[in-house]
Amino acid sequence: MTCLAQGRLMKHILFFFVFINSTFALAQSTLENLQGLRSNLNANSSAECTKTLPSAIQNLLALQEHPQLKLDSEVQGQAILQSLYEFRNELRHKILEYKLGCIDKVKELITASRTLGDLVGIYAGHVKQLKSEQVNFQKQSVPLRADSSTYQTLGEKFPEFQSGDLMITKGVSFISSTISQISQPASVFSHIAFVHKDDQKVQTLESYIGDGAKVYEMDFALKNENARILLLRSKDQNLAKKADRHIHQRISSGKISYDYQLDFNDDTKVSCEEIAYEAYKVASQGRIKIPQFSSRISLRDPDFADSLGLRNGELMAPTDMETDPRFEIVSDWTDLRLVRDSWRKDMVLSEMFRWMNKLEYNFVNSLGYIGLKLFLGVRLVPLFGDLVNKWLSVASDAPNSALVSLDRIRTVGSILLLDLEKQDNNYFQRTGRWMSQRQLRMSLENFRKKDRQNYLDPNSASIFHQYFREDNLVAQ
Repeated sequence: MTCLAQGRLMKHILFFFVFINSTFALAQSTLENLQGLRSNLNANSSAECTKTLPSAIQNLLALQEHPQLKLDSEVQGQAILQSLYEFRNELRHKILEYKLGCIDKVKELITASRTLGDLVGIYAGHVKQLKSEQVNFQKQSVPLRADSSTYQTLGEKFPEFQSGDLMITKGVSFISSTISQISQPASVFSHIAFVHKDDQKVQTLESYIGDGAKVYEMDFALKNENARILLLRSKDQNLAKKADRHIHQRISSGKISYDYQLDFNDDTKVSCEEIAYEAYKVASQGRIKIPQFSSRISLRDPDFADSLGLRNGELMAPTDMETDPRFEIVSDWTDLRLVRDSWRKDMVLSEMFRWMNKLEYNFVNSLGYIGLKLFLGVRLVPLFGDLVNKWLSVASDAPNSALVSLDRIRTVGSILLLDLEKQDNNYFQRTGRWMSQRQLRMSLENFRKKDRQNYLDPNSASIFHQYFREDNLVAQ
Protein backbone atom coordinates (compact mmCIF):
# COMPACT_ATOMS: atom_id res chain seq x y z
CA MET A 1 0.00 0.00 0.00
CA THR A 2 1.37 3.43 -0.94
CA CYS A 3 1.84 6.23 1.59
CA LEU A 4 -0.93 8.13 -0.17
CA ALA A 5 -3.31 5.18 0.09
CA GLN A 6 -2.40 4.69 3.76
CA GLY A 7 -3.09 8.37 4.39
CA ARG A 8 -6.51 8.15 2.77
CA LEU A 9 -7.35 4.99 4.73
CA MET A 10 -6.28 6.56 8.01
CA LYS A 11 -8.38 9.62 7.23
CA HIS A 12 -11.51 7.50 6.81
CA ILE A 13 -10.73 5.35 9.86
CA LEU A 14 -10.18 8.44 12.02
CA PHE A 15 -13.38 10.05 10.71
CA PHE A 16 -15.37 6.91 11.46
CA PHE A 17 -13.79 6.41 14.91
CA VAL A 18 -14.77 9.93 15.92
CA PHE A 19 -18.21 9.37 14.37
CA ILE A 20 -19.20 6.31 16.39
CA ASN A 21 -17.63 7.29 19.70
CA SER A 22 -19.55 10.49 20.34
CA THR A 23 -23.18 11.28 19.80
CA PHE A 24 -22.20 14.81 18.77
CA ALA A 25 -18.91 14.15 17.02
CA LEU A 26 -20.26 14.07 13.47
CA ALA A 27 -22.29 17.25 13.89
CA GLN A 28 -19.41 19.12 15.55
CA SER A 29 -16.68 18.09 13.13
CA THR A 30 -18.77 18.71 10.03
CA LEU A 31 -20.24 21.95 11.32
CA GLU A 32 -16.79 23.26 12.25
CA ASN A 33 -15.70 22.52 8.70
CA LEU A 34 -18.72 24.31 7.25
CA GLN A 35 -18.33 27.28 9.61
CA GLY A 36 -14.71 27.67 8.60
CA LEU A 37 -15.75 27.56 4.98
CA ARG A 38 -18.52 30.11 5.55
CA SER A 39 -16.20 32.68 7.10
CA ASN A 40 -13.92 32.56 4.06
CA LEU A 41 -16.67 32.96 1.51
CA ASN A 42 -17.47 36.33 0.03
CA ALA A 43 -20.18 37.61 -2.24
CA ASN A 44 -18.05 37.28 -5.38
CA SER A 45 -16.66 33.80 -4.93
CA SER A 46 -17.98 30.38 -3.94
CA ALA A 47 -14.76 28.49 -4.66
CA GLU A 48 -14.34 27.37 -1.05
CA CYS A 49 -17.93 26.15 -0.94
CA THR A 50 -17.59 24.06 -4.07
CA LYS A 51 -14.42 22.44 -2.74
CA THR A 52 -15.16 21.91 0.94
CA LEU A 53 -18.77 20.76 0.89
CA PRO A 54 -18.25 18.03 -1.73
CA SER A 55 -15.45 16.68 0.45
CA ALA A 56 -17.79 16.54 3.46
CA ILE A 57 -20.46 14.84 1.33
CA GLN A 58 -18.00 12.26 0.04
CA ASN A 59 -16.87 11.50 3.59
CA LEU A 60 -20.44 10.58 4.50
CA LEU A 61 -21.04 8.60 1.29
CA ALA A 62 -17.77 6.69 1.80
CA LEU A 63 -19.01 5.46 5.17
CA GLN A 64 -21.76 3.52 3.36
CA GLU A 65 -19.01 1.15 2.20
CA HIS A 66 -16.97 1.09 5.41
CA PRO A 67 -16.54 -2.59 6.44
CA GLN A 68 -17.10 -1.68 10.10
CA LEU A 69 -20.39 0.15 9.56
CA LYS A 70 -22.62 -2.89 9.95
CA LEU A 71 -21.02 -4.04 13.23
CA ASP A 72 -20.98 -0.58 14.75
CA SER A 73 -24.59 -0.01 13.70
CA GLU A 74 -25.58 -3.16 15.53
CA VAL A 75 -23.76 -2.00 18.69
CA GLN A 76 -24.39 1.76 18.67
CA GLY A 77 -27.05 2.25 16.03
CA GLN A 78 -29.37 4.52 18.01
CA ALA A 79 -26.54 6.83 19.06
CA ILE A 80 -25.38 7.15 15.44
CA LEU A 81 -28.92 7.81 14.21
CA GLN A 82 -29.47 10.46 16.86
CA SER A 83 -26.16 12.07 15.93
CA LEU A 84 -27.18 12.25 12.27
CA TYR A 85 -30.60 13.64 13.19
CA GLU A 86 -29.06 16.39 15.32
CA PHE A 87 -26.54 17.10 12.57
CA ARG A 88 -29.34 17.70 10.03
CA ASN A 89 -31.14 19.98 12.46
CA GLU A 90 -27.97 21.97 13.08
CA LEU A 91 -27.52 22.46 9.34
CA ARG A 92 -31.13 23.61 8.97
CA HIS A 93 -30.84 26.09 11.84
CA LYS A 94 -27.68 27.65 10.39
CA ILE A 95 -28.60 27.54 6.71
CA LEU A 96 -29.32 31.28 6.49
CA GLU A 97 -25.74 31.97 7.51
CA TYR A 98 -24.43 30.29 4.36
CA LYS A 99 -23.96 32.03 1.04
CA LEU A 100 -26.53 31.19 -1.62
CA GLY A 101 -23.89 29.32 -3.60
CA CYS A 102 -23.61 26.84 -0.74
CA ILE A 103 -27.30 25.97 -0.36
CA ASP A 104 -27.45 23.15 -2.93
CA LYS A 105 -24.45 21.47 -1.34
CA VAL A 106 -25.95 21.86 2.12
CA LYS A 107 -29.06 20.10 0.79
CA GLU A 108 -26.89 17.32 -0.63
CA LEU A 109 -25.06 17.00 2.68
CA ILE A 110 -28.37 16.61 4.52
CA THR A 111 -29.47 13.93 2.02
CA ALA A 112 -26.13 12.12 2.39
CA SER A 113 -26.57 12.02 6.17
CA ARG A 114 -30.12 10.71 5.74
CA THR A 115 -29.08 7.87 3.41
CA LEU A 116 -26.26 6.87 5.75
CA GLY A 117 -28.89 6.68 8.48
CA ASP A 118 -30.93 4.34 6.28
CA LEU A 119 -28.14 1.77 6.32
CA VAL A 120 -27.49 2.23 10.03
CA GLY A 121 -31.19 1.61 10.75
CA ILE A 122 -31.31 -1.53 8.60
CA TYR A 123 -28.19 -3.01 10.18
CA ALA A 124 -29.11 -2.00 13.74
CA GLY A 125 -32.53 -3.66 13.51
CA HIS A 126 -31.59 -6.54 11.16
CA VAL A 127 -34.55 -5.44 9.04
CA LYS A 128 -35.53 -7.70 6.15
CA GLN A 129 -35.88 -5.77 2.92
CA LEU A 130 -39.11 -5.95 0.90
CA LYS A 131 -40.40 -4.71 -2.42
CA SER A 132 -43.25 -2.23 -2.13
CA GLU A 133 -45.68 -4.67 -3.78
CA GLN A 134 -45.04 -7.12 -0.92
CA VAL A 135 -46.45 -4.67 1.65
CA ASN A 136 -50.15 -4.30 2.35
CA PHE A 137 -50.05 -0.70 3.52
CA GLN A 138 -53.65 -0.65 4.74
CA LYS A 139 -52.97 -3.50 7.18
CA GLN A 140 -49.72 -2.12 8.60
CA SER A 141 -49.28 -0.28 11.88
CA VAL A 142 -50.20 3.36 11.23
CA PRO A 143 -47.01 5.46 10.95
CA LEU A 144 -46.56 8.06 13.71
CA ARG A 145 -49.53 6.57 15.57
CA ALA A 146 -48.45 3.00 16.29
CA ASP A 147 -45.07 1.38 16.75
CA SER A 148 -43.36 -1.36 14.76
CA SER A 149 -39.93 -2.96 14.95
CA THR A 150 -39.41 -2.05 11.28
CA TYR A 151 -40.27 1.64 11.74
CA GLN A 152 -37.60 4.20 12.58
CA THR A 153 -38.79 7.46 14.12
CA LEU A 154 -36.53 10.29 15.19
CA GLY A 155 -37.91 13.29 17.05
CA GLU A 156 -41.43 12.85 18.46
CA LYS A 157 -42.50 9.24 18.09
CA PHE A 158 -46.26 9.89 18.29
CA PRO A 159 -46.67 13.59 17.51
CA GLU A 160 -49.81 15.64 18.11
CA PHE A 161 -50.58 17.21 14.75
CA GLN A 162 -51.24 20.95 14.59
CA SER A 163 -52.96 23.24 12.09
CA GLY A 164 -50.70 24.14 9.21
CA ASP A 165 -48.22 21.29 9.73
CA LEU A 166 -46.64 19.95 6.56
CA MET A 167 -45.85 16.31 5.92
CA ILE A 168 -43.32 15.76 3.16
CA THR A 169 -43.36 12.14 2.13
CA LYS A 170 -41.79 9.64 -0.24
CA GLY A 171 -44.00 7.25 -2.17
CA VAL A 172 -42.97 3.86 -3.50
CA SER A 173 -43.74 4.18 -7.23
CA PHE A 174 -41.64 5.15 -10.23
CA ILE A 175 -43.66 8.38 -10.36
CA SER A 176 -42.48 9.20 -6.83
CA SER A 177 -38.87 8.51 -7.78
CA THR A 178 -39.30 10.61 -10.93
CA ILE A 179 -40.39 13.55 -8.76
CA SER A 180 -37.56 13.11 -6.25
CA GLN A 181 -34.83 12.68 -8.86
CA ILE A 182 -35.80 15.06 -11.66
CA SER A 183 -35.19 18.21 -9.63
CA GLN A 184 -31.75 19.41 -8.65
CA PRO A 185 -30.43 18.67 -6.14
CA ALA A 186 -32.03 15.22 -6.16
CA SER A 187 -33.77 14.18 -2.96
CA VAL A 188 -35.66 11.46 -1.13
CA PHE A 189 -39.11 13.14 -0.99
CA SER A 190 -41.93 13.34 -3.53
CA HIS A 191 -45.16 14.72 -1.99
CA ILE A 192 -46.55 17.32 0.43
CA ALA A 193 -49.64 16.88 2.61
CA PHE A 194 -51.04 19.95 4.39
CA VAL A 195 -52.45 19.23 7.89
CA HIS A 196 -55.89 20.59 8.85
CA LYS A 197 -57.02 20.46 12.47
CA ASP A 198 -60.24 21.55 14.11
CA ASP A 199 -62.08 20.65 17.32
CA GLN A 200 -63.40 17.38 15.91
CA LYS A 201 -60.64 15.83 13.80
CA VAL A 202 -57.28 16.00 12.11
CA GLN A 203 -57.23 15.71 8.32
CA THR A 204 -54.95 16.42 5.37
CA LEU A 205 -55.43 18.63 2.33
CA GLU A 206 -53.74 17.08 -0.70
CA SER A 207 -53.82 17.16 -4.49
CA TYR A 208 -53.36 14.05 -6.62
CA ILE A 209 -53.27 13.41 -10.35
CA GLY A 210 -56.83 12.74 -11.48
CA ASP A 211 -58.50 13.54 -8.15
CA GLY A 212 -57.37 17.12 -7.75
CA ALA A 213 -57.45 18.81 -4.34
CA LYS A 214 -59.45 17.04 -1.62
CA VAL A 215 -59.76 16.61 2.13
CA TYR A 216 -58.51 13.24 3.42
CA GLU A 217 -58.70 11.49 6.77
CA MET A 218 -55.32 11.48 8.52
CA ASP A 219 -55.08 7.69 8.61
CA PHE A 220 -55.45 7.60 4.82
CA ALA A 221 -52.52 9.98 4.43
CA LEU A 222 -50.36 8.11 6.93
CA LYS A 223 -51.01 4.72 5.30
CA ASN A 224 -50.80 5.95 1.72
CA GLU A 225 -47.82 3.85 0.53
CA ASN A 226 -45.18 5.94 2.26
CA ALA A 227 -41.53 4.97 2.58
CA ARG A 228 -40.74 8.20 4.48
CA ILE A 229 -42.62 10.92 6.34
CA LEU A 230 -41.05 14.14 7.62
CA LEU A 231 -43.40 16.22 9.77
CA LEU A 232 -42.66 19.97 9.77
CA ARG A 233 -44.22 22.73 11.87
CA SER A 234 -44.23 26.47 11.26
CA LYS A 235 -42.46 28.50 13.93
CA ASP A 236 -45.29 31.05 13.59
CA GLN A 237 -48.32 29.15 14.88
CA ASN A 238 -50.71 32.07 14.43
CA LEU A 239 -49.76 32.20 10.75
CA ALA A 240 -50.13 28.42 10.50
CA LYS A 241 -53.70 28.58 11.81
CA LYS A 242 -54.59 31.35 9.35
CA ALA A 243 -53.07 29.31 6.52
CA ASP A 244 -55.12 26.29 7.58
CA ARG A 245 -58.38 28.26 7.73
CA HIS A 246 -57.87 29.73 4.27
CA ILE A 247 -56.86 26.62 2.38
CA HIS A 248 -59.35 24.31 4.14
CA GLN A 249 -62.23 26.64 3.29
CA ARG A 250 -61.12 26.89 -0.34
CA ILE A 251 -60.66 23.17 -0.90
CA SER A 252 -63.86 22.30 0.97
CA SER A 253 -65.89 24.78 -1.11
CA GLY A 254 -65.68 22.99 -4.45
CA LYS A 255 -63.69 20.90 -6.86
CA ILE A 256 -60.19 22.12 -7.73
CA SER A 257 -58.45 20.16 -10.47
CA TYR A 258 -54.85 18.99 -10.39
CA ASP A 259 -52.38 21.43 -11.94
CA TYR A 260 -50.48 19.41 -14.56
CA GLN A 261 -48.54 22.53 -15.62
CA LEU A 262 -47.35 23.32 -12.08
CA ASP A 263 -48.20 26.99 -12.62
CA PHE A 264 -47.93 28.68 -9.22
CA ASN A 265 -49.41 31.89 -10.65
CA ASP A 266 -52.71 30.21 -11.58
CA ASP A 267 -54.70 29.23 -8.50
CA THR A 268 -57.62 27.71 -10.41
CA LYS A 269 -55.73 24.40 -10.33
CA VAL A 270 -53.28 23.15 -7.70
CA SER A 271 -50.59 20.52 -7.22
CA CYS A 272 -49.66 19.21 -3.77
CA GLU A 273 -46.90 21.81 -3.47
CA GLU A 274 -49.24 24.64 -4.51
CA ILE A 275 -51.61 23.90 -1.63
CA ALA A 276 -48.90 24.65 0.92
CA TYR A 277 -47.57 27.54 -1.15
CA GLU A 278 -50.96 29.26 -1.48
CA ALA A 279 -51.94 28.64 2.15
CA TYR A 280 -48.95 30.47 3.61
CA LYS A 281 -48.81 33.13 0.91
CA VAL A 282 -52.45 34.18 1.35
CA ALA A 283 -52.37 33.91 5.15
CA SER A 284 -49.34 36.23 5.30
CA GLN A 285 -50.76 38.62 2.67
CA GLY A 286 -47.88 37.76 0.38
CA ARG A 287 -45.09 38.27 2.93
CA ILE A 288 -44.28 34.56 3.32
CA LYS A 289 -43.57 32.55 0.22
CA ILE A 290 -42.39 29.00 0.64
CA PRO A 291 -39.94 27.46 0.22
CA GLN A 292 -37.05 29.62 1.35
CA PHE A 293 -34.76 27.89 -1.17
CA SER A 294 -36.22 26.34 -4.33
CA SER A 295 -34.91 23.44 -6.34
CA ARG A 296 -34.56 23.67 -10.10
CA ILE A 297 -35.24 21.70 -13.25
CA SER A 298 -32.36 21.38 -15.71
CA LEU A 299 -33.12 18.93 -18.53
CA ARG A 300 -31.26 18.90 -21.85
CA ASP A 301 -34.43 18.05 -23.76
CA PRO A 302 -37.04 20.80 -23.16
CA ASP A 303 -39.69 18.78 -25.04
CA PHE A 304 -39.38 15.93 -22.53
CA ALA A 305 -39.65 18.42 -19.68
CA ASP A 306 -42.71 19.99 -21.28
CA SER A 307 -44.39 16.59 -21.65
CA LEU A 308 -44.28 16.30 -17.85
CA GLY A 309 -45.54 19.85 -17.30
CA LEU A 310 -42.08 21.07 -16.34
CA ARG A 311 -39.93 23.98 -17.45
CA ASN A 312 -36.23 24.45 -16.89
CA GLY A 313 -35.57 26.85 -14.06
CA GLU A 314 -36.54 27.20 -10.40
CA LEU A 315 -39.39 25.07 -9.14
CA MET A 316 -40.67 24.16 -5.69
CA ALA A 317 -40.02 20.51 -4.89
CA PRO A 318 -41.36 18.75 -1.77
CA THR A 319 -37.85 18.32 -0.38
CA ASP A 320 -37.31 22.10 -0.33
CA MET A 321 -39.38 22.36 2.84
CA GLU A 322 -36.82 20.28 4.74
CA THR A 323 -34.36 23.16 4.47
CA ASP A 324 -36.84 25.99 5.10
CA PRO A 325 -35.65 27.43 8.45
CA ARG A 326 -39.09 28.93 9.15
CA PHE A 327 -40.27 25.39 9.95
CA GLU A 328 -39.13 22.97 12.65
CA ILE A 329 -38.79 19.22 12.27
CA VAL A 330 -41.24 17.45 14.59
CA SER A 331 -40.87 13.82 13.50
CA ASP A 332 -38.69 11.98 10.99
CA TRP A 333 -40.16 8.56 10.10
CA THR A 334 -38.85 5.80 7.81
CA ASP A 335 -40.20 2.35 6.94
CA LEU A 336 -36.89 0.50 7.05
CA ARG A 337 -38.30 -2.47 5.11
CA LEU A 338 -38.55 -0.31 1.99
CA VAL A 339 -35.15 1.37 2.07
CA ARG A 340 -33.55 -0.82 -0.61
CA ASP A 341 -36.61 -0.70 -2.86
CA SER A 342 -36.69 3.09 -2.57
CA TRP A 343 -32.92 3.45 -3.08
CA ARG A 344 -32.98 1.27 -6.21
CA LYS A 345 -35.88 3.10 -7.85
CA ASP A 346 -34.31 6.45 -7.05
CA MET A 347 -30.98 5.35 -8.49
CA VAL A 348 -32.62 4.02 -11.66
CA LEU A 349 -34.33 7.37 -12.28
CA SER A 350 -31.23 9.32 -11.29
CA GLU A 351 -29.13 7.44 -13.85
CA MET A 352 -31.77 7.68 -16.56
CA PHE A 353 -31.85 11.48 -16.18
CA ARG A 354 -28.04 11.60 -16.06
CA TRP A 355 -27.81 9.59 -19.28
CA MET A 356 -30.32 11.95 -20.90
CA ASN A 357 -28.42 15.07 -19.84
CA LYS A 358 -24.82 13.91 -20.14
CA LEU A 359 -24.88 11.13 -22.75
CA GLU A 360 -27.74 12.50 -24.88
CA TYR A 361 -30.02 9.50 -24.39
CA ASN A 362 -33.61 9.84 -25.56
CA PHE A 363 -36.66 7.62 -25.72
CA VAL A 364 -37.06 6.02 -29.14
CA ASN A 365 -40.25 6.35 -31.19
CA SER A 366 -40.82 2.61 -31.37
CA LEU A 367 -43.89 0.84 -32.74
CA GLY A 368 -45.12 0.43 -29.17
CA TYR A 369 -44.81 4.17 -28.59
CA ILE A 370 -46.71 4.97 -31.80
CA GLY A 371 -49.40 2.46 -30.89
CA LEU A 372 -49.80 3.92 -27.40
CA LYS A 373 -50.17 7.45 -28.79
CA LEU A 374 -52.84 6.30 -31.23
CA PHE A 375 -54.64 4.37 -28.51
CA LEU A 376 -54.58 7.34 -26.14
CA GLY A 377 -56.00 9.49 -28.92
CA VAL A 378 -59.25 7.54 -28.55
CA ARG A 379 -59.67 9.23 -25.14
CA LEU A 380 -60.94 12.28 -27.03
CA VAL A 381 -63.87 10.31 -28.44
CA PRO A 382 -67.04 10.43 -26.28
CA LEU A 383 -67.93 7.10 -24.63
CA PHE A 384 -64.75 5.39 -25.87
CA GLY A 385 -62.66 7.81 -23.82
CA ASP A 386 -64.21 6.64 -20.55
CA LEU A 387 -63.59 3.00 -21.49
CA VAL A 388 -59.93 3.68 -22.31
CA ASN A 389 -59.38 5.62 -19.07
CA LYS A 390 -60.93 2.83 -17.04
CA TRP A 391 -58.98 0.10 -18.83
CA LEU A 392 -55.67 1.95 -18.40
CA SER A 393 -56.55 3.14 -14.87
CA VAL A 394 -55.64 6.72 -15.75
CA ALA A 395 -57.19 10.04 -14.85
CA SER A 396 -59.56 11.46 -17.43
CA ASP A 397 -57.90 14.89 -17.26
CA ALA A 398 -54.29 13.63 -17.42
CA PRO A 399 -52.53 14.93 -20.56
CA ASN A 400 -51.61 12.29 -23.13
CA SER A 401 -48.06 13.64 -23.29
CA ALA A 402 -47.55 13.02 -19.57
CA LEU A 403 -49.06 9.51 -19.76
CA VAL A 404 -46.77 8.60 -22.66
CA SER A 405 -43.63 9.92 -20.94
CA LEU A 406 -44.45 8.19 -17.66
CA ASP A 407 -45.14 4.93 -19.50
CA ARG A 408 -41.74 5.18 -21.20
CA ILE A 409 -40.06 5.84 -17.85
CA ARG A 410 -41.80 2.80 -16.34
CA THR A 411 -40.90 0.55 -19.29
CA VAL A 412 -37.17 1.29 -19.23
CA GLY A 413 -37.05 1.78 -15.46
CA SER A 414 -38.56 -1.65 -14.80
CA ILE A 415 -35.87 -3.30 -16.93
CA LEU A 416 -33.09 -1.46 -15.13
CA LEU A 417 -34.65 -2.11 -11.72
CA LEU A 418 -34.84 -5.85 -12.32
CA ASP A 419 -31.11 -6.10 -12.97
CA LEU A 420 -30.24 -3.74 -10.10
CA GLU A 421 -32.31 -5.78 -7.63
CA LYS A 422 -30.45 -8.88 -8.71
CA GLN A 423 -27.01 -7.29 -8.29
CA ASP A 424 -27.88 -5.74 -4.92
CA ASN A 425 -29.30 -8.99 -3.52
CA ASN A 426 -26.33 -11.01 -4.80
CA TYR A 427 -23.93 -8.58 -3.15
CA PHE A 428 -25.80 -8.91 0.15
CA GLN A 429 -25.68 -12.71 -0.06
CA ARG A 430 -21.92 -12.62 -0.63
CA THR A 431 -20.95 -9.95 1.90
CA GLY A 432 -23.81 -9.51 4.38
CA ARG A 433 -23.86 -5.81 3.45
CA TRP A 434 -25.96 -3.83 0.99
CA MET A 435 -24.49 -1.95 -1.94
CA SER A 436 -23.70 1.71 -1.42
CA GLN A 437 -25.17 4.38 -3.66
CA ARG A 438 -21.87 4.53 -5.54
CA GLN A 439 -21.97 0.77 -6.11
CA LEU A 440 -25.58 0.90 -7.28
CA ARG A 441 -24.66 3.63 -9.74
CA MET A 442 -21.66 1.61 -11.00
CA SER A 443 -23.86 -1.46 -11.43
CA LEU A 444 -26.30 0.46 -13.62
CA GLU A 445 -23.48 2.00 -15.63
CA ASN A 446 -21.96 -1.43 -16.27
CA PHE A 447 -25.36 -2.72 -17.36
CA ARG A 448 -25.77 0.26 -19.71
CA LYS A 449 -22.38 -0.29 -21.33
CA LYS A 450 -22.97 -4.01 -21.78
CA ASP A 451 -26.44 -3.53 -23.24
CA ARG A 452 -25.13 -0.81 -25.55
CA GLN A 453 -22.51 -3.20 -26.90
CA ASN A 454 -25.18 -5.84 -27.42
CA TYR A 455 -27.31 -3.33 -29.31
CA LEU A 456 -24.42 -2.60 -31.68
CA ASP A 457 -23.59 -6.31 -32.13
CA PRO A 458 -25.89 -7.98 -34.74
CA ASN A 459 -25.30 -11.33 -33.05
CA SER A 460 -26.44 -10.16 -29.60
CA ALA A 461 -29.76 -9.06 -28.13
CA SER A 462 -30.18 -5.71 -26.42
CA ILE A 463 -32.56 -5.45 -23.46
CA PHE A 464 -33.38 -1.74 -23.34
CA HIS A 465 -31.42 0.20 -25.97
CA GLN A 466 -34.15 -0.42 -28.52
CA TYR A 467 -36.32 1.85 -26.31
CA PHE A 468 -33.80 4.29 -24.86
CA ARG A 469 -30.44 5.30 -26.38
CA GLU A 470 -28.34 8.10 -27.88
CA ASP A 471 -29.92 9.83 -30.87
CA ASN A 472 -27.10 8.93 -33.24
CA LEU A 473 -26.61 5.31 -32.11
CA VAL A 474 -27.42 2.94 -34.96
CA ALA A 475 -27.43 -0.84 -34.73
CA GLN A 476 -25.34 -2.76 -37.22
